[in-house]
Parts: sequence; C-alpha cells; structure tokens
Amino acid sequence: MHSYNNGMARGKPTCLYNKGEVIALRKMGMSFRVISRQVKLPKSTVKDICTRYFNTGAVECMPHTGRPKMTSHREDRALVRISLKNRLLTAPLLKQVWDTSSTPSTTTVKRRLRSAGLNGRIARRKPLLSTKHRQARLEFAKGHINWSADEWKKVVWSDESKFNIFSSDGRTYIRRRVGEELTDECVIGTVKHGGGNVMVWGCMCSDEVGILVRVTERMNSTGYLNVLSDAMLPSAWSFRGLDFTFQHDNAPCHKAAAVTEWLAEQNVSVLNWPPQSPDLNPIEHLWEYIQCRLNMLPTTTTSTLWENIRRIWNSIPPDVVTKLVESMPSRLRAVIKAKGGHTKY
Repeated sequence: MHSYNNGMARGKPTCLYNKGEVIALRKMGMSFRVISRQVKLPKSTVKDICTRYFNTGAVECMPHTGRPKMTSHREDRALVRISLKNRLLTAPLLKQVWDTSSTPSTTTVKRRLRSAGLNGRIARRKPLLSTKHRQARLEFAKGHINWSADEWKKVVWSDESKFNIFSSDGRTYIRRRVGEELTDECVIGTVKHGGGNVMVWGCMCSDEVGILVRVTERMNSTGYLNVLSDAMLPSAWSFRGLDFTFQHDNAPCHKAAAVTEWLAEQNVSVLNWPPQSPDLNPIEHLWEYIQCRLNMLPTTTTSTLWENIRRIWNSIPPDVVTKLVESMPSRLRAVIKAKGGHTKY
C-alpha cells in the first residue's frame, strides 16, 4: 500500500490511491481518527478528503488560481522563528537574514508575518521587572485576591503625575486627505522642552476623589509630609473617618524614615505595596481620564493647564472611580495569571 508517514512535508499532495482508500474506509463507517491511523495521514487531511468527496463527488483538488508562492512552508516557518527570537527586527532586516531559495521582497516578508499573526505594532511601555519584582507582585496578588469589596473600599489610593502643555509622546494620529499633510488642521505644533508642565498629587477612594495638590518643586520627604498632612489626611478622614488604609508606591520620598515615622504617629495603616506595579493602582487610570479631556481643551500656559486639570479632577463622576476600584480583583487575577509579569492594565 502506498502511504505517507507523519513526517511528510506540509502541503505535499496525497495520491489518488490514498484518497480512494480514505473514501472507502469512511463509507464503511470508520471515524476520521481510525482512518488517519490506518492510512498514516493527518486527521485534518482525511477530513478534507471526505468533505470534498461527499460535497462534490470528486477527490481531486480544485485548480488553484494566481501565482504560486515564492517560498515554501518550511521557509515561512523559519521566518517566523527568526522574528520571534528578536521582536525588534524590521521587515528589511528580516529579509536580509531569511534564508530562501528565491529572493522575496520586503512586502512578502510582511505578508508572511501577518499570515502567522505577527503584526507590526507600537510597543507598550511598561516598567522593567526583575525576578524579585515579579515575585513581590505575585505574593501581593495572592495575598489580597480574597479581599472583599468592603476591604477595598477602605483603601485611599494615591499617586503623582505630570502633564505637559504639549504632548511629548511623539505619535499623534489624525485623519486627513491626500495633500492635507501641511495644513494647520493636520499638523501638531511643537516647542522645545515640551512647553512647560504641571506635576500633581492626588488621592481617591471607592466613590470620590480627594484634594488635588500642585507640586511646584522636586518632591522630597519634607514636601511629601506637607502633602500628607494638608491633603491626604483631610481627604481620608472625609472618605472613611479613621478607618482607612493608605496606599502609595515605593518612591524614595514615600519610604523616607521621616515619612514612615509620621504615618505611624498618625496611626495610619499603610498597604504593603509591591515595586514596579502601576498596573495595580487604579488611580493611574484617572490620569488617563484627565489627559483625554485635556486634549480637547486649549492650553498654552502652565497656569491654564493647572486650572484645566483641577476643573476636570473636581468633575470626575463617582461611578468612574467606583469602577476602577471594583477592577482590583481582575487586576490581581491578571498578575497571578502572568506569574507576576506585566498585565493589560
């Protein structure tokens, strides 16, 4: 009996004898799996042969249209492996290192990668995570995964953020027609050094935001103590009275001895926060909320920028904050699933 083994090249045509044998065995009532073992063909091939025969009455493949591919399946798989080993390689560079029997173009390289599900995208920016960081994040997630909604409602979340007058991320997408690339509506004005910025500190609980502070100097332990006494404590007391847990990250000024002593003197319970974990802090998304609305407002000076930020902050709907805090179980599950690694948040 003429047959093929399981190591045959992908895409190799099946002879008519094997196809006839497959059809005969199928008519005898055998399953695809049994036929596959007996004729030594992949189950998917057996299924395709039977489907074609019982739908069309023929076992021959329909004639293919278009120009044949320049590269083989083996060469395509090699390209995918090269790309996966170094995600930073561009299509022109991959073309140079791709060993093929033909001379494919850069467009062919892109097409092969897209067909394998590898699409060019802007890389997300995430904090660098060491093994120690991953372990700490995983331990935090596992230690708090069973917290109730009431326990998360007691947390006062805090963070700092900087807002620029002009965006400095280097990429702004617009929609324009051909020939409009230099019109005033289709260009983004730039200035040196970002045109100025505003640094703010804020806090929130499960259903409202607290006092927003403009930080005018580089934050040190002394400045941070002023923020805690003038903004954090009054906000926390208005949120939850004396029954609250304070969250802040591991910035040097947050972990200063003077700050730690002050929090202890005030009997403030502090959440033991894992390093490099902005994705676990729901207040991070409030800064995105503010930035989206700032983009729609005219801002030319730092004083105008601060007023816009403060106005947006004070008008944040309670349900926005509530949904962010309610996402904590999902964030923790994502960290556990990633084994302490990066998450989508």
